[in-house]
Amino acid sequence: MRARSRLRKRSQGGQAIVLFTLMVSTVLIPITGLAIDGGRGYLVRLKLSSAVDGGALAAARLLGTGSNATVQLANAKATAAQFVAANFPSNFFGANLVGTPYVCVDPGTDNTDPCNVGNGKSVATYKMRTVLVRASAAMPTLFMRILGMPTSTVASSGLASRRDVRVILVMDRSTSMQKFYTGINQTPPSIQDTALKFVNGFSGSGDLGGRDEVGLVVFGGSGIVAYPPRDITKDYTVYTNFTPPDNNFKLSGNIPKYITDLKSGSNTGTAEALYLAYMTLRADAATNTDLSTKLNVIVLFTDGLPNGVTAFANDPTFLTPNDMMNSSSGCTDLGKGSWATSPLVNKAASGNTNMIGWFAQWDSFKNRASAAHGLFPPMMAYAYTASGSYTGKGDDIDAYMQNGGADSPSAGINQMTPASTCGSTMNGSMASFPDRDIYGNYTKLGLAPAVGGAKPPLAPGGQDLYTLGDLYSNPTQCGGSTYQPTLTTNGCQIGLASWQAAAHQAWKIWNQIIWDKSSRTNKVDPAANQSQPVIFTIGFNHSSDGISEAPDMKLLQMIANDPASPVSFSNRVKGQAFQAKDPNAVDNAFSQITSQILRLSQ
Repeated sequence: MRARSRLRKRSQGGQAIVLFTLMVSTVLIPITGLAIDGGRGYLVRLKLSSAVDGGALAAARLLGTGSNATVQLANAKATAAQFVAANFPSNFFGANLVGTPYVCVDPGTDNTDPCNVGNGKSVATYKMRTVLVRASAAMPTLFMRILGMPTSTVASSGLASRRDVRVILVMDRSTSMQKFYTGINQTPPSIQDTALKFVNGFSGSGDLGGRDEVGLVVFGGSGIVAYPPRDITKDYTVYTNFTPPDNNFKLSGNIPKYITDLKSGSNTGTAEALYLAYMTLRADAATNTDLSTKLNVIVLFTDGLPNGVTAFANDPTFLTPNDMMNSSSGCTDLGKGSWATSPLVNKAASGNTNMIGWFAQWDSFKNRASAAHGLFPPMMAYAYTASGSYTGKGDDIDAYMQNGGADSPSAGINQMTPASTCGSTMNGSMASFPDRDIYGNYTKLGLAPAVGGAKPPLAPGGQDLYTLGDLYSNPTQCGGSTYQPTLTTNGCQIGLASWQAAAHQAWKIWNQIIWDKSSRTNKVDPAANQSQPVIFTIGFNHSSDGISEAPDMKLLQMIANDPASPVSFSNRVKGQAFQAKDPNAVDNAFSQITSQILRLSQ
């Protein structure tokens, strides 16, 4: 019995040795090999991932480099491949790249996804130049070859995007901004410091890439295209007379100088400023095939409420020659206006008799005896001539920047004669606000004809759009007063007319609608290359200091087509409205806008 027990033990011990041997060869070695080779593969994958991510970012940064799209594409692909090769060393843990990295570039001309970065799902690639880089590396195994796996292949992909942008910055320099336009390099930063920081965040000539384009519109009671400089010999009611922004905006004599020298004064002609911004943005839309690949943006900075309108007081298309001005006003040029001449060129320069200028309220919106003052000379049509000799072809821009109230001299425009009755205060000589400003923006939105089958929206309850605004509802402003265009000596009514004109111009921008001088109608933009701009707004609410009335954030939301807006101006895309209570908050708003319109992300 004992002998049999020893035999059984010997037999079991032999079986254990066999099982252990089998386990070593089939389990332990593979597990150990998998751990070692898997760890090596993980390190190789990390290195490869870093290389392809860097390759995608490097290519994205250079997407704007090159004379045309073909060159840009070649640059991007070559740069990505070179970066991956340079950052994944040969024989890294024995691994080497397999072939040439795959590089796909989506030019962002439409919403398709040719690089499949959305993995078959909806992905926002429109106007976003996207680079996708994929690469693989083969690594010889140390242990797994025992199981017939002599090599292991790892793969990784990287994704980066770069937006080429065209931006028009629209700066309010009304009198209430005087405290904040104090020059540059201030502590705390001035609004000028903040604006320059924003502008310098884009890639202009001399920068890497250098394909971003920036323009500048400055406005008080009237607006001016400061960069690229306007030319007063041109009629800016004609949309083809504008010059597009360019990439030379950072040069010392251009936007940096104009912002540095900016002084406040005058009123708030928001509608004209938006019109000038859009016309500048889409100035070369008929010929620039690259326009649709850029992200086109208008950024409106303002600290107050619209309170001014640029009007054609003796517009011959009015129902009667005296539709805007009283026949008893004594204005000598009533009934003598003409669209056949250049309307937005001053009388002294052209000899025409068109009474074109801007008017505004100069007191509280609640003051029911705050008459409309005007007509004053639009900066787009009149050279600054207080001192020196100016041709008006851009060499007076800086003079305007340094003199905030230069567009509102007491004498008014040439045509407002005699001054005793038809002068700068108009002395009650305005019979009614015009139905539209000189750019086709209706001061009573309900009268605006449909364009392309569309009209500006009404309030959700069917009321006029202005009833959604803070200006209308605020008890310290209009306090619920309805719009009555014949109450021309009522500050609230001037504000409501200006409010509606600004809202109409913003709606036209969102819907690609322009004013056509030849037919005197608004029409769908006929340009071959649509800019389809996005609008961002910053409402600088420093009203607690007693200098300014609070901006109407409801209006600024509408202008920006913000998701929080009470109505939508477009289903195409959304902008955003920001409210800022101090210069630091303004700086933060500009920074947030920059992150949205100039995105370089993995």
